[in-house]
Amino acid sequence: MSLVPEGYGDLVDLIGVEVRATRLRAARAANTELVRMNWRIGRLILERQQTQPWGSAVIRRLALDLRREFPDMTGLSATNLQYMRAFAAAWPTEPISPRSVGKLPWGHIRTLLDQLNDPTLRDWYADRDAVNGWSRQVLEHHIATGLHRGSAPHRATSSTISTRLTPTRPRRSSRTPTSSTSSD
Repeated sequence: MSLVPEGYGDLVDLIGVEVRATRLRAARAANTELVRMNWRIGRLILERQQTQPWGSAVIRRLALDLRREFPDMTGLSATNLQYMRAFAAAWPTEPISPRSVGKLPWGHIRTLLDQLNDPTLRDWYADRDAVNGWSRQVLEHHIATGLHRGSAPHRATSSTISTRLTPTRPRRSSRTPTSSTSSD
C-alpha cells in the first residue's frame, strides 16, 4: 500500500509551477515600483537643480542623509542618485512604467544611459530588451556589436554610441541590483 496517492507527483509539479510564476510576477512588480521610484527621485533632483544652483556636493550630502534615513536600503549612493537624475532627464515624460524602459531592471537602465547617447537608440534597445528578456551582458554585447545596424528603420552613426561616459553622466558600476532594492 502506497502512502502517496496517484497523481501526487503531478500535483507537486503544478504547485511548483504556480509558486515560481507568482514569485516571478512579484519580482517584476517590485522591480517596476523601484524603477518608478528611481525615476521620481531623479525627477525631484532634476527639478531642484533647475531652480537652485547646486551640484555634486549636494548630491553627496543628499546620499548621506538618505542613507541615515533609510539605513537598510541600498541604492541611495551619490552615484546612484546621479543615475536617477540622468534617467529622469533621458526619459522626461511620465508615466515611465508602461514604456519598455520602465520594465527593465535598474542595471539595464544604467547600461543604456552609460552606452547610448541617442534617445532613439536607447528606446530601440530598451524595447528589444523588454521583449526578449536579455541579461545585462547580452544587452551590452548587442550594443557593442551594433545590433541596431542590422534592423531598419534606425541607422546609427558612430557619434550616437558612447564608448565612454561624458562628464554629464555618472560613472558606470558593475554591480547588479536585486529585485527588492536598487544598488550602486
